[in-house]
Amino acid sequence: MAVRFYTYLLKNRNLLDASMKKSIRDNIRRALSALGSICRFYECQDGCDSHNLDLNSFSVITEVKRLQFSGYVLSSACFALFKDYLEQDDEQTKCLALRAMNGVFISRPRVVLAAEQFGIFTSVISEDSPSSVQIESLRCWRDILLAEEKRIESGAAKKKMQLQTNMSVSKRISGDQDGDACISGSVLTKHADRLYELILSKDEKVRHVIIDLIGHLLRQGLINPMATVPHLLAVQGDVESPRTRSLALKLLIIEGEKRPDMLRQRICAGLKQAYSFQKMVYPHDAHGAPRATALLTRNEGTKVITETIFDSVSDRSHRHFIRHFT
Repeated sequence: MAVRFYTYLLKNRNLLDASMKKSIRDNIRRALSALGSICRFYECQDGCDSHNLDLNSFSVITEVKRLQFSGYVLSSACFALFKDYLEQDDEQTKCLALRAMNGVFISRPRVVLAAEQFGIFTSVISEDSPSSVQIESLRCWRDILLAEEKRIESGAAKKKMQLQTNMSVSKRISGDQDGDACISGSVLTKHADRLYELILSKDEKVRHVIIDLIGHLLRQGLINPMATVPHLLAVQGDVESPRTRSLALKLLIIEGEKRPDMLRQRICAGLKQAYSFQKMVYPHDAHGAPRATALLTRNEGTKVITETIFDSVSDRSHRHFIRHFT
């Protein structure tokens, strides 16, 4: 089946355009999904991945008879083919290619290093990338982090290491089976500045997905809480997206319980970030006036209750301090 899907994608990789028949386009998308799933659950039986990845090995194999099921020939060729489809103009095809590529990343974490060298991650989360592609890339990162966490906690990494006959005793003793689990998180944290910028996206779905991803990064200790908390405070100004605001609040409460002093230290930075957030995301109201505000009003019967966007974060001892600055 893998060879059949690969052959079909190979035949049509340079023919994808607006004039293509809908049936062929749909078949391409199905083939991407199926081949990506195969790559995700296909395990090489010939030992561990090479520590020195050869970028030249990630090339499309045009002679299908050379597509082997030994070693990493299949996943390397599929990765190169998915990369070709990721460079297409059609947004849905790009998203499916990215999702298929994610299957390779989960089964072979070291390929993440190759993707980073190819500039794939920088491209898919860049400002020029469509919102749908940004969302899919962030979801893929979340799935990678969760898959690696599950692999370590279930003991699958240790079992895989024990089955490798070419591993030295020193590596077995040191527990180097966790090494691959650090790769994806390390590469992702290199793009931390861009992740913070995505919080200012005008697309509510992008903002929600990035906050969800940041939550996993915080939980796994892959991102600096001191740098992250002001951005979570800023999202309290996302008054038109209750679910995103609620998710950020949940993360703030968790961090506040762990590090209450840090939360107090980062309040001023959070206020500045909140102002920048509202200026970027909600620049004007229907009358063209600036909409940046830290005050919210709600009706309770005949009373009008006024509160700040930070009241849910702060306990009583913090509220006076925050109101002083708002």
